Amino acid sequence: PLGALPDVIVDGYVDPAKLVDGAVPEELRICVQNGEAEVLDVDGPNDNAKPRLATAEHDCALAPLAPVVLANGLGE
Repeated sequence: PLGALPDVIVDGYVDPAKLVDGAVPEELRICVQNGEAEVLDVDGPNDNAKPRLATAEHDCALAPLAPVVLANGLGE
């Protein structure tokens, strides 16, 4: 809706030193899978000249991380 903020905002910056064959490696991607959540890329590298919805680009899944177990047993 007009005037509503998107669910996720990304700045659009990518570290060229981390690219592999011109693309962001899977493990470094920003993945959003949350129902109808929308992702807005504000195009920071170009002084925000062309902000755009980039939901499809971020519709991916990363491998789950190992659980964190605290010394007091919380998190198990």
